[in-house]
Amino acid sequence: MINNMIVRQAERLTTTGVLGVALTSRFLENSHILIASIVITFMAVLPCSGQSKTLSDHEIDSKLSELKSLPKVHYSYSWIGGGIMDNPNNRRLYEYARITNALTFWGQSVNRKQFNNCVYTCARINKTKPNIPASVAACFNPWHRKFGEKLPPTDRGASYYEEIRYLSDRLRLIKKWLAEENQKYGSKVQLTAAILDCERFYVKEGSKKWNEGIREALDTIHKEAQSIFPEARIEWYGRGVKAYSGNRWAKRGNF
Repeated sequence: MINNMIVRQAERLTTTGVLGVALTSRFLENSHILIASIVITFMAVLPCSGQSKTLSDHEIDSKLSELKSLPKVHYSYSWIGGGIMDNPNNRRLYEYARITNALTFWGQSVNRKQFNNCVYTCARINKTKPNIPASVAACFNPWHRKFGEKLPPTDRGASYYEEIRYLSDRLRLIKKWLAEENQKYGSKVQLTAAILDCERFYVKEGSKKWNEGIREALDTIHKEAQSIFPEARIEWYGRGVKAYSGNRWAKRGNF
């Protein structure tokens, strides 16, 4: 991924005024952040007329604090990693949420403390009355957790229903936590997106039954998420993706 490439560069280079590569390394904190974070990083470092220096954490945070919030919500991949969600007063977490208007966590593994810190951070931001209220988003990998690893998408055995229950249970737990945290902080932070990353299945040309099995599995997860958080947007990616390698198409092996 482009983020990993930048991080590797950051390990070798000092910060330049134009690219801010070292800033990118510190800012990502081992997370896979979308292009918005790269843009934010580049904006955060002013041209230094050929000078080269390494920015301290304080200087990075100060640069970020000077940036205005983006005019729309930008959801990232999950922020869990590097310990950034473990500190309720992490300034970089605050600035990132303020700039992008959202914090994304792993729905299947976020713990109560991390979730609390996300809501707390958004609640702090919303007390400043921003144009766009800060919100949270949950990222899931449906059909990668309970569903039998070698089963076809048409299988409707026990693990099929375990996968659906697992997602449902986690979403309902998150909804319960969200209500409790909002009550604690007197806030109205919302979960505004469920980001679903399924790279388990691949389509087969000319196989209607196989492809309909995929459609049914994905539709079921979609409807379950929507029934629990009806106001949230549901974002899918990686569904049925096939990669071209040499002269043939092959399923991707990301998971």
